[in-house]
Amino acid sequence: MDEASLSTKDRIITVKSSITGIGCVLKSHYLRYKIAYKIIPSILDRQYIFLNELQADPQCDLKEYINKEFFAEVWLSLVDYTKGNARAEKVIEYRNYISRHLPSYLNITNYQRFRLNMRFGQHLRQSINVLLNVKQRMAEMKQALLEQGVDPKIIEGLIFQDVTQTAKNFKMAISTRPTNMSLLPQNPQVEINAYNALRPVLDSYGTSYSFKKRSIYYDAKAQPENHFMAFVQLARLFETLGLPPFRCFSLRRSWSPGYVQIDSKILCQNILDIRWSNNIDKLNYWKQVVDLNAKHFKAQEENKLLRFRGTIQTDGVGVTVLKKRIDRQSSYTSTIKEADEKFKYISDLSAQEHKAVNGRCVAIDPGRRDLLFCVDEKYTVETPIKFRYTKQDQDKTRKSKKYYCNILQAMKSNNPAVFQAENALAENQSSSLEMEGYRRFLERLGQNYAVLDNLYGYTTTSSQNPQFMLRKLRLAAYFNKQRVDMQLINFLKQKFGKDAIFVLGNWSAPNARYHEPIRGIGLR
Repeated sequence: MDEASLSTKDRIITVKSSITGIGCVLKSHYLRYKIAYKIIPSILDRQYIFLNELQADPQCDLKEYINKEFFAEVWLSLVDYTKGNARAEKVIEYRNYISRHLPSYLNITNYQRFRLNMRFGQHLRQSINVLLNVKQRMAEMKQALLEQGVDPKIIEGLIFQDVTQTAKNFKMAISTRPTNMSLLPQNPQVEINAYNALRPVLDSYGTSYSFKKRSIYYDAKAQPENHFMAFVQLARLFETLGLPPFRCFSLRRSWSPGYVQIDSKILCQNILDIRWSNNIDKLNYWKQVVDLNAKHFKAQEENKLLRFRGTIQTDGVGVTVLKKRIDRQSSYTSTIKEADEKFKYISDLSAQEHKAVNGRCVAIDPGRRDLLFCVDEKYTVETPIKFRYTKQDQDKTRKSKKYYCNILQAMKSNNPAVFQAENALAENQSSSLEMEGYRRFLERLGQNYAVLDNLYGYTTTSSQNPQFMLRKLRLAAYFNKQRVDMQLINFLKQKFGKDAIFVLGNWSAPNARYHEPIRGIGLR
């Protein structure tokens, strides 16, 4: 990382590396059980608990269990460790709550204990569009008007007024509490049917509950934990309408273990198996497992205040080293001033600065079809100076297909049991809210878990270099992405000149499925 690019407003930075890069002395098989924790069983157990509670009492309030303390107890319930006598009332309540369902979950899945923003608004709008039959009404209206010989531009206006605008009014009407009936569409039958179908979702909130800024869409982002029951009812509505189901419970989809944070206390208690003490310098603990003289741990900035202070994140192969200015988060004060943005808007340049960059500018337009479309200021029809960088170019240089498809498929082809296990799991959806259907999924999962977990979690590269394959590919893909971006920057300088001034548009758009994110801050 370029130290000069760090402004005074940066309170924390991350440095990416591998386990071997930081001189970690823990062996890979030790990391397998101590660091690369199994998260999938705990989140499946969480969904199993909630579905059982909802089946017994559909009106039960699950909001108080949507917090990290409860999720931590769920994870610990799947770990074989000696539990102390809990003193906190909440911890006692959580453990009793979990213990009611844990034995049946372990029995169904044959699981052996081992040692040691939800898009609510998007789904709500989608269900309203289906209930109001927006697509079909638009198509029928367009077809009827075309047969009458109406001008296409007039047709667009009529469709917007009669269909699109009424759907917008309906969405705005149900976004407030109580529902603003004056905004509902004029078609009473469609309105009543849609509103009645949404009543279980709208009635899942308490009578005294009010949305922030009088909008359910804003409140779902500001306070998502208060919309959990509404999200469950919305998922059930999707099943009723025959729409593709979505996960109302937060489940990871990846079988490969994800990154877990390790601080000094976790290092002592769960890896070194020694008692944590505040009287000992935490770096003395880290010296036992990593090489603190490695370049990834070196202090940064001119005054060397930005340094490693005892926290990393790792999946057993890749490592993210966290560096902070001050040892405690609470020590940050308003005295840290924000520096001016390094890159200025071209419209804010003075006349003298405009004169200095005249003839050297290259306009770059980021978009979806062309990730980057570059045109030199001196572009003419006779001497075109331009450059297009497309999604296909990016995939080719990053070798995305190699890292994410070819190698994985080659591994699967050598193990037919994996295909059989995945096909067996596909017969029952894990997102189902029907208890019997989810029970069948857990049974299939218990039968095939060992096969899938062995491939995605613990398959190694070779006997000489026993790194976990999937996690090594993920780390290699990250480093390759950084390398390709640097090659792109160097290519732009070669094509347009080392003294070229690149003017990058700051237009952006929300991430969309199957579309590459707009290049912006990362490229700048």
